[in-house]
Amino acid sequence: MKRLTIILTLIFFCQVSLGQNKSEQTFQKVIKEGFSTAPDFVVLTVKNSNTEQIKEIITDVTSLFEAYRIEQQIQDYDRISEYLIKNAESRVFEFRTKEALERLNFDNYEMKSADKIEKLISKENIIDSLPKITKQRELISVKFYEYSDQREEILEEIKDSIQTKRALTNEEIKILSDLTDQYYDYHYNEYAEISNQGKALMKIWNSKIKPYNMEYKKHTAELDRLENKFFRKHYAKYGLNFCHIVFKYGVIFNSNCENGMMEFNQVID
Repeated sequence: MKRLTIILTLIFFCQVSLGQNKSEQTFQKVIKEGFSTAPDFVVLTVKNSNTEQIKEIITDVTSLFEAYRIEQQIQDYDRISEYLIKNAESRVFEFRTKEALERLNFDNYEMKSADKIEKLISKENIIDSLPKITKQRELISVKFYEYSDQREEILEEIKDSIQTKRALTNEEIKILSDLTDQYYDYHYNEYAEISNQGKALMKIWNSKIKPYNMEYKKHTAELDRLENKFFRKHYAKYGLNFCHIVFKYGVIFNSNCENGMMEFNQVID
């Protein structure tokens, strides 16, 4: 019984240690990559030296750099990066300036669902499943170029077929040129006003591209399914609390530069 207790205790401390090491590695990786218009998020402990309140928070790396710049009046971002990396093990930072604390959303951020999220992570095997999203994105990248090549081949085939009978109209030339971009499938089918000749061209195009389009959409639909199952629905329910908890497992999220939406980035090795 005593031996079992010792073993369980060792396992517990190993798990805690691994979690701490993963947090440190994740923090370092995010800081080294720096800030951008699509910043990654990091977890750190902040002390408000005005009130002595200490709180673990999650914030985007751009806000962290800016908060430290405001606090220390340092304009050299390389120096800021060096300081943050130097303190990656503890990830404890002290701030006094009101503007810096506001930039970190210190007063408003609150962890509410840690236990529920931990149980969810274990139950749904989230950490081991998130890399499936990365693999599917890589597959889609390959399929995208294959699909683009297929589109160009079909466009050339249609173009040659018409030209054996007559010259292409200016409208047909423009449509065939535009259709190298997937957006124009929707544009010409649903939105643009085109002649009957243009409509006939689109009918031929739709028929020939359909099987390739369906194949490509299978892969994008699978990505949507994976992202929803292992990230989006949990983020919708728990918000930043979800990103906060999984950070210690090496999971990195970022904010989309176009719409500000949170996105899964990667799980570090």
